[in-house]
Amino acid sequence: IGRRPVAEIAPDEIIAVLEPIWRTKPETASRVLQRMRTIFDVAIVRQVRTTANPCTGITTVLGPIQKDVRHHRAVPWQDVHRFLCDLRAGSARPATRLCLEWVILTACRSGEARGATWAEIDLGGRLWTIPAQRMKAGRAHRVPLSGAALAVLGQSRRMWPNAGLIFPAPRGGELSDNTLSKLMRDMGEEGTPHGFRTAFRTWAAESGVPDRVAEAALAHADPNKVQAAYQRSDFLDERSGLMEAWARLVNGQAV
Repeated sequence: IGRRPVAEIAPDEIIAVLEPIWRTKPETASRVLQRMRTIFDVAIVRQVRTTANPCTGITTVLGPIQKDVRHHRAVPWQDVHRFLCDLRAGSARPATRLCLEWVILTACRSGEARGATWAEIDLGGRLWTIPAQRMKAGRAHRVPLSGAALAVLGQSRRMWPNAGLIFPAPRGGELSDNTLSKLMRDMGEEGTPHGFRTAFRTWAAESGVPDRVAEAALAHADPNKVQAAYQRSDFLDERSGLMEAWARLVNGQAV
């Protein structure tokens, strides 16, 4: 329908575009519908189109999109200590190894670790503050640092004393988004870097950690919007002890 006048396109044409992929390629169909809806919204605002957005009500006609939920493969939390020992004994590049260790110890996302800078670190306060623009939810996130995490920072500073990034790539800049995943594949692991967040969350649940504290550690937004509106605490004090306990666990020490 790209050659058709935007003012003349009708809902049945939108349906004809989407119906062939609605069930077979749900992710693509969802994105196509979203982009078409945006285009028609702009056309209406600019008065190029005077009738309603033809995408309105399309999902009611075609039915809800059933997206496959694919969870990241995770190393079980009981095996994280073994994995960490293998990681430290391996031959990976120092920046890659330390970055993956940081991911494990802080339960952060890979991108947050790869982009971490020294400007975000408060060594005296044992705190890593990730700015909003680097967070998935668009909100700044404070991560209390365990003794083990501080040890990783110490190794990094000794290796790259003048770098702005904590885990710089060999040729400068950030490590690529595939670097940590490739390291795990090379080690013969089926899990993914993101899966360590799952391991952490499972361990926290099985250890009786309150959901609100564990979710805050992962920087997950509260799906209950009313509850979220009244929840202002990020449970930093509780999370400090939690991250120290997690670090002891993955280092094979008594919790």
